Amino acid sequence: MACGRTDCPSCGHPLIHQINRGNGESSSAYGQHIHDTYPQDFFWADVDGVIYKLATGIMRIVEHKPVGGSLRKSQTNILPMLAAALDVLVVEEVLNQDSGVFLVESDPPFDSARVRRYRREEDGKWVPGYARDAVELTGNDLRNFETGMPVDRDGLTGRAA
Repeated sequence: MACGRTDCPSCGHPLIHQINRGNGESSSAYGQHIHDTYPQDFFWADVDGVIYKLATGIMRIVEHKPVGGSLRKSQTNILPMLAAALDVLVVEEVLNQDSGVFLVESDPPFDSARVRRYRREEDGKWVPGYARDAVELTGNDLRNFETGMPVDRDGLTGRAA
């Protein structure tokens, strides 16, 4: 059953899904304005989060999907560019080499996550890694990932290029 538009009974503003948002739902009022106002001849993508810990110099751009979820076309075009940009900042020693763009798959209560780091393939393309290469994080490893601390797990340490 498809959900229709629902407004808040108190203030009248539109409500959105926190999980499994539809293609016509933006996580921000401004994003919704862009979606509703202009023809869809360009990409508008939101990023679910950016973690930056000054003490470690680690920056992680995170795109979250529910387990089994897929990236939108805008995300498949924009996230690789962000991964390439962060790699330049790593090379220039502005950011720690554990920085990068990550696809995180998890469901409530979010006590575990399958994490794939964008990496550069031999042909120069940036990809989120294969599902089989996902690193399962729980406990302290997940906490460290989510708070900009190092995570000593293959696929998450060192430069992604």
